[in-house]
Amino acid sequence: MSNKILVVDDNEGERFLIKRSLLKLGVNANYILEAKDGEEGFDLIKSEHPEVVLLDINMPKLTGLEVLTMIRRDKENPPPFIIMLTTSQHDKDLGNAITGGADAFSIKPNEPSKMKNILEAIKIVFLDKNNLDLDLTEFFQFIKN
Repeated sequence: MSNKILVVDDNEGERFLIKRSLLKLGVNANYILEAKDGEEGFDLIKSEHPEVVLLDINMPKLTGLEVLTMIRRDKENPPPFIIMLTTSQHDKDLGNAITGGADAFSIKPNEPSKMKNILEAIKIVFLDKNNLDLDLTEFFQFIKN
């Protein structure tokens, strides 16, 4: 896996806001990948092996939930940490994301402080999941403290 973050969203404006939030947090632009739909996103997941995927739910070609299912069925590649993003606040979307295997679910962040909270949560999950007692600043070298 690489230290890359993949943003998959069909709305160019939303991708821009998320990318800008990541850049403002100090994420190196070289670590941010973008896809404009689920099909392109899944192709990038297979070829680039990002560590984290921010995945919109409602997209053309393949929805985020369809991509999530495909990722979880892929036994050849290590699965990325998947955060489902949506503007929807319907319980059904949250339920589908969780039962589909999403690691986290969030309303799309529109300010850098909210993105930082998401990335900090990822850092905590990786420490807990791997039961590691080490500093992940190299892994998250693109985050400013």
